[in-house]
Amino acid sequence: MQWHYLDGRKTIGPISEAEMFRLIDTGVVNKKTLVWNESMKDWACVGETSLRNRPTPRGIVEPIQHPMAVDEPKRRVFFLEIAGAFIFPFKGSGPIFIVIGWLFFWSARFAVGMGGIFGIIAFFLFAGYLCAYMLKIIAHTAAGEDEMPDWPSIGHGWEEIMYPYFMVLIGLFACFAPLAVFSILWWKTGFFNIYVFGGLIALGFFVQPMVFLSLAMHESFMGLNPGIIFIAIVKTFFAYLFVIVVLIFILAVRTVGVALLTELTSPIVASLICYLIAFYFSVVEMRMLGVLFRCHEHKLNWFDL
Repeated sequence: MQWHYLDGRKTIGPISEAEMFRLIDTGVVNKKTLVWNESMKDWACVGETSLRNRPTPRGIVEPIQHPMAVDEPKRRVFFLEIAGAFIFPFKGSGPIFIVIGWLFFWSARFAVGMGGIFGIIAFFLFAGYLCAYMLKIIAHTAAGEDEMPDWPSIGHGWEEIMYPYFMVLIGLFACFAPLAVFSILWWKTGFFNIYVFGGLIALGFFVQPMVFLSLAMHESFMGLNPGIIFIAIVKTFFAYLFVIVVLIFILAVRTVGVALLTELTSPIVASLICYLIAFYFSVVEMRMLGVLFRCHEHKLNWFDL
């Protein structure tokens, strides 16, 4: 029997059943992966098909284990994995990806700086590519991978680059929609409360990381469901709060570092180093969000069948 499966938004196949079992064993395919064969009317998750049981060498059938499932010992090392996020960019081919990404996005500013239609198009393309890669790091980490993922395919520009970018843009708008509503009321009625205003700003920044995580994992606008976002924050509250604190610390270090470099070095050297710092810490931040999901998937239950 020949099978097909979805990798993100790409269809892979046909491949044999034996090969499917190998992909399940290695974690490439898991029980939430959508699969299809000619005997099926529609796509279904692995856990809903005959692939949910794989024969052992002795002919005994045992249920497959979710490759992203986290057992009790794994949950205890959450904080160690968060610490490991800072060395994640240096694992395997990571340094090569960091250097290429750094130079790529540093040089992109020249195209964007040309202004006009070309500059606008360049901005959307480069920003879209960066957002798509950051979301890919989250999903790659959540799947249990410990090295940097490949770059998004330019050949699938809409599916792998622009669609994730629009998800991020709408996600950012959703984070600060309450602030926008309050600002409109302020403009229309003259009513203003500094505590409400500040609270809505803080709320937007507080939920933003979980929004990015949800979008990366659901790969659709369903990830913007407020119920999914806030329930996930409640279920992982202390771990999520820890991640938020670390992200604030990273932002502070990055801001101070950029300010010092701007004062102590030439503009072009400062620009090069600042882009390197920004890209490195962006990768670290996305890694942390992936680790948050990987270590708390049992609590989130986003993809339980």
